[in-house]
Amino acid sequence: MTNFNTKDNGPGNSNSFNTKGMIALGLVLAVAAIIAIYFFTRPPSSNEVAAPTLAPTAAGATVPLPVISNSANSPVSPVSPVKPQTTSPDQAVLNTLFETGLGHYQAGAYEEALNSFNEMLALDPLNARALDARGTILTDQGKLEQAIADYTKAIEADPLYPPAYYNRGRVYGLQKKYDQAIADLRKSFELAPFFFGYRAHGNIGRIYHQQGEYDKALEAFAAAISFDDSKADTYYLRGETYTAMGNYEAAISDYEAAISRFSKYHQAYQSLGYARYKTGQFEQALESFDKAIELSPTSPTPHFYRMLVYLATNQVDKTKAEVAQGMETIGALPEEEQALLFKRILGDLESFAQENPAQAKDVEALVNLIPPQ
Repeated sequence: MTNFNTKDNGPGNSNSFNTKGMIALGLVLAVAAIIAIYFFTRPPSSNEVAAPTLAPTAAGATVPLPVISNSANSPVSPVSPVKPQTTSPDQAVLNTLFETGLGHYQAGAYEEALNSFNEMLALDPLNARALDARGTILTDQGKLEQAIADYTKAIEADPLYPPAYYNRGRVYGLQKKYDQAIADLRKSFELAPFFFGYRAHGNIGRIYHQQGEYDKALEAFAAAISFDDSKADTYYLRGETYTAMGNYEAAISDYEAAISRFSKYHQAYQSLGYARYKTGQFEQALESFDKAIELSPTSPTPHFYRMLVYLATNQVDKTKAEVAQGMETIGALPEEEQALLFKRILGDLESFAQENPAQAKDVEALVNLIPPQ
């Protein structure tokens, strides 16, 4: 890792490197520290990869995508990839407070964690690491404007502190301030290409997908994979982009790559089933939907997509049963995603009716089971 910092910003700065004489030592210490404290997040309770999402429609409608995660179940990036290297009494106090705050955060005790980081800032108001840590907690709490304020202060305190750029870019992305998000994500990569190559490019790809700029999204996902091809979520996100473009064969390949890297990825299974349905692989599609339901019984999406397969194979009774099951679990999705799912399914049913006029009445009966949008 290079170019994390080239100046000393006081006892709170954990990434100070002397560029004239300490680069080599700094690199060794940084690598060791990254292994010791890889991410600032709670230990995952399972191997979940990404937040629930919906596969795009055949018409190419863009959909919200999960963020590029830094852990199995958290979209929040690391606070600092490097531990402090100094041993002064003041620094030792700051280190203890940081480790205490980290422990509280990992246990989900946000208020206690905030108290520790606030104590750090009382001793060192320009501590970029503490500001970034507090911003991370505020992000988890949904206090996005306050989080941005802390990330901005961290950047002002240390303009060469990459995690603050990455974290602020993530939040800008959540706020759909896409230009600012991409600028910050690129800056984090510029300052620390090894550490943020996969994360920054992955999130940039997600943003381009949401904007419907699919070619740019594919380029960004390819760059993310070039830095780390072991992550399931990048393949899944690229598969979503291929699906939005109607390139279902490429999407299938990426969904299968995601599943091979994480066998419990239920979103990848349901999206794989949808792509297989679109290519006429009905039996394989049903197998994928069955696996998605096995992994996530409360997800309504595979039920509605399985309905499409039963409709295509003229199993009318089963189509109604799938809609009923989907309606029973639709409450598991946020209202915005519910509306998006209904809109998507209605669009697919309309397309099916146009392609199969002999089954128009069957489609009409299914449409009547779905709330009007």
